[in-house]
Amino acid sequence: KQVVEAGRAQGVPVTLCGEMAGDPASALLLLGLGLDGLSCTATNLPRIKWLIRSVTQAQARRLAAEAMTLERAAQVRERVEAQLRAVGLEELLSRDRTTAP
Repeated sequence: KQVVEAGRAQGVPVTLCGEMAGDPASALLLLGLGLDGLSCTATNLPRIKWLIRSVTQAQARRLAAEAMTLERAAQVRERVEAQLRAVGLEELLSRDRTTAP
């Protein structure tokens, strides 16, 4: 969040390229934190596009703000997964689990 705020203050877009951008749960939080762009592999692109089209910016921002108040990573993951289910994206969770290391 601090990096995004610093980028905005300098008029510099903040983007992320890598595995984290291709993980739906992580991508949702990154968008909620205000990142301007994500870059992921072509195999993950359809899932991330589906996510972006299904969740509003306001929903993502609220989720990221809530996640920042949680103490454990497991709590954050549980909350993000609940949000994905709430917007009908539970299929992203099952794919995530089968491709996770």
